[in-house]
Amino acid sequence: MICSSSSSALSVYGAVALLVACGGADPSPVGADGAASTSLASTLGTLHPLAFDLQTPFVGEAIATRAPRRVGDYGAFDVLATDMDLDGDTDVLINWHLGDLELFENNPPALNVVNAPNADRSGLTLQPGVASMGAPWEADLVERASSLGPGVHVWCEGRMSWSLYLVAPEDGEPIRLEVTCNEEIKAEGLLKGESLAEDREHLSLRMRANDPPRRLKLSHDYPSAGMKIEQRASLGPALPYWVGPESTAFPGPTLELRKSDPHGMAWVQMFGSAEPDLVVGRGGNRGTLAKPDSPKSNRVFTFSGDGTRYTQMDTAKLPMDFARSRGLEWVDVDNDGRLELSLSNKYSPNGLWVASGDLAEEGGHFENRARRRALSTWEGQASAWFDLDGDGWQDQVVIVRKQLILLRNPGTGRFTSEPAGPLGLKLPGAYKLRQEGFDKTTLNVFDVDADGELDLWVSSIGERRFHRVFLRRGELFEDATNRLGLVELMGTEAVVPVDVDNDGFVDVVALGRKPQVLRNRGGQRFDPVSLTDLLPTLPAGIEPKDQVNGATAADVDGDGRSDLILVAQERYVAFNRSEHGNHCLLVHLTQVGEEGAFEPIGTLVRVTRDDGFVRVARYGSERRSFVSQTLGPLRFGIAAGTRVTAVEVRWPGESEWKPADLPEGWVLRLQR
Repeated sequence: MICSSSSSALSVYGAVALLVACGGADPSPVGADGAASTSLASTLGTLHPLAFDLQTPFVGEAIATRAPRRVGDYGAFDVLATDMDLDGDTDVLINWHLGDLELFENNPPALNVVNAPNADRSGLTLQPGVASMGAPWEADLVERASSLGPGVHVWCEGRMSWSLYLVAPEDGEPIRLEVTCNEEIKAEGLLKGESLAEDREHLSLRMRANDPPRRLKLSHDYPSAGMKIEQRASLGPALPYWVGPESTAFPGPTLELRKSDPHGMAWVQMFGSAEPDLVVGRGGNRGTLAKPDSPKSNRVFTFSGDGTRYTQMDTAKLPMDFARSRGLEWVDVDNDGRLELSLSNKYSPNGLWVASGDLAEEGGHFENRARRRALSTWEGQASAWFDLDGDGWQDQVVIVRKQLILLRNPGTGRFTSEPAGPLGLKLPGAYKLRQEGFDKTTLNVFDVDADGELDLWVSSIGERRFHRVFLRRGELFEDATNRLGLVELMGTEAVVPVDVDNDGFVDVVALGRKPQVLRNRGGQRFDPVSLTDLLPTLPAGIEPKDQVNGATAADVDGDGRSDLILVAQERYVAFNRSEHGNHCLLVHLTQVGEEGAFEPIGTLVRVTRDDGFVRVARYGSERRSFVSQTLGPLRFGIAAGTRVTAVEVRWPGESEWKPADLPEGWVLRLQR
């Protein structure tokens, strides 16, 4: 993989020489059977010095990206990185708290925003065909609105207000307009008898035949505020909507603007094209989603690539509910080759979306079958999927009432719930829950100690935001937090598991008031290294909103080393310039069925080296973050002087390991 990286990408990002990235003059990852060197399993391994180059290659910003700072508000809710358009480089998706999604396309030497003001090509922020909501020449827009005939014209006056221009028909029944915002609004231009509801989020307007055109101004405190307009009339056709400075036409009776308050994201190929599609879970900007308000739907976007990157799926195909969404994770719960979407929620039971019929055809839709599957755990927002008992069926571990619960999948259609404590997965008996800000507790599934078994790292627990690390020991788990030197690690907002030096052992970047890189010393302990010392210009602050609270790892410049994408109020890439001579083996996975290729989430790959090192990785867990999921090739660091002696794979639904062909280079493609 490293040797096939684009030379242009390497040069424009200022990477070191390709020979160094490839590990010097030793190009082969494969060793002779039986060859053995000193076992790393019994040593702390070699601690390679780290070097990063902090840059701000992000160009532009999305419409209404970040809200005004408020005490307790966060910056980035989550960050994902994957190859959006399959052009060979890593693109970035940022989810701002109380803001919009922000999509960046990797065009070396820059990451260029796709949904920029007045040029939104993403399809994620506004309606398709609407590049902007701003109206620089408002007088011309009012004149045009009058000439277009009856309808409801909508545009933005600045970042903090909506303008509605109502042109009534010449005849017909009166029309009532119901306007709903997800933030408190102030209204100017109301007629007698029109007023805001008590919650100041709902407004009823009326249009009567031959009423003179009139303009209303609705102002709010957040530039990300969403608005929905519904026409209600006893007879007659609905009036059209004319949106933005170009007066793009949309049919009535309903118009919904700004896909606001995104929470969890799943950036995974699902719906036909080879490029990843996107599902976005929606919360609520304020308050608990409940009756008498209308239920909401999450958002599904399919990749289109036709100038607008994504097209939104009809919300009529999606379940409507009052759940406050947090985490999203695709998983195959029934081993039928079709993925289901697991939804972890706040103030509500968890969900499981199952596709019914062909989603591209009329009648195809998602159904929430969590209750039928016995997965509707109440407020189980911290969860993770993996085959815990090795029977070939994906199980779920979830935190409920401050303890870990196992939802075991027996393969019969319904899950069984049991305490995870008897398996060794037990959190401390008494700890305070976090009272302010988001509960950032995350369940991270990866091979911590490189023994060929998946472990569980629970991060950012409770008010003190401490950690517990459980290592697999046969059929049980061992709480190894103290032995690994992590019992005093607290105050963490997020973690990023990443092998920063390609030695094969997964390190962890812990973010918070004191951001650190936790160096994995041969699976026996973690040594902290201050990220602030490595990156002196990285911002830090007391409030979470002033810290780096969104991060992920990806090879942004294509030199074979994992870079760090760090987001505070600004966006950064810490390009990894560490020189260590190690290699990286990339394993790509594909599964082909009757309906074409799809993502074999849940597949396990195990790589063994001639020094006794063995590590397993789960496809679907390696690129998970706080509440989001994306995919990419599984990365296995190959320390200098060592060679791969075995690669094994265990596909979803299987309980036995199968040998795979050894790689001829640094890329291995496995297909089922």
